Amino acid sequence: TAVTSLGSPITVSDGALDGIVKNLALSLFPQYSAPGTAINPLLVQQAREGLDVMRMLAIESIGPSFYPSSLPVGSGNESDSSISDKFYTDPSEEVLGESGGFISIESGTELP
Repeated sequence: TAVTSLGSPITVSDGALDGIVKNLALSLFPQYSAPGTAINPLLVQQAREGLDVMRMLAIESIGPSFYPSSLPVGSGNESDSSISDKFYTDPSEEVLGESGGFISIESGTELP
């Protein structure tokens, strides 16, 4: 969410709310507690677990990477086969090589 002012609404996943609250509480604890007050270990654990959940939610939203066919694979990334492509393959060519983009049954195949 783009934040342009203090009044800008911020949208986050529902699963991240608990992690945000616990980590904010942990961050603000020294400012609002009496000097020498120990932090509750349960709060520390909940903040850590909430951060793990937020990281998991962020990772799930990352889609697969597709590299353009003009990008070289780089040294050490070549395949072990006898054919060594110096560039990544175009993913659209692989899908379009099938029958209309779908895998179909070969002719002459007997169905059970």
